[in-house]
Amino acid sequence: MARTAPISLGGAANLHLPLRAAEGFAGALLLALSFALTACGLWQPKVPGPAAPCAVTISKPAADALVQRIDAQTRTHGRTVTITATSQEITSLLNLFVDAAKQQDPSMVATMPIDHPVVCFSSGRMTLYGEVGYMGVKSTALITIAAALSDGRAAFRVERVDLGPVSVPQDLGTLVSGLINDVLNQNLSQIQLTQVQITQNQITLSGRAR
Repeated sequence: MARTAPISLGGAANLHLPLRAAEGFAGALLLALSFALTACGLWQPKVPGPAAPCAVTISKPAADALVQRIDAQTRTHGRTVTITATSQEITSLLNLFVDAAKQQDPSMVATMPIDHPVVCFSSGRMTLYGEVGYMGVKSTALITIAAALSDGRAAFRVERVDLGPVSVPQDLGTLVSGLINDVLNQNLSQIQLTQVQITQNQITLSGRAR
């Protein structure tokens, strides 16, 4: 079943206590509890971060369709290949990759640099939106990525990371660019890439079948 990303939780609970003293005590108790849960790794407070620049429906059929197009175009050695993929297809493929990695290696749950990733394409620009956790705090992130190639392979790199009020971990950009390049290069391993172009809502990769 398709699911929509990012997932937003609507509404907020309003607590009304009759006495100011009770409010102060409850607030102190909640704060102490949050610190205890965070220290034990049972809960991570979430702070507001940037919003997603596009809405994408995550769909396994969309990811499968992209993989099938790639396979169909790379069956003939030396053939000129052009692969165009939408935000939905790349987002779905990336989420399937992340989910599979976590299932194969449970330790990846804690080390995956970003959760529920959403890939957005605009003219000449690629952005990645998702949820990151760092130093016991969770926040949404908006990551600007420059498309590039090296030796016939994807070599995308992070240009900017926006985590709202949270300071950016130094290695986050490296981890995210590594994730993007792993997903692309594993699925495009039969193509010697020569060109990449980003337009509105899609990316086009050209090259020659190996």
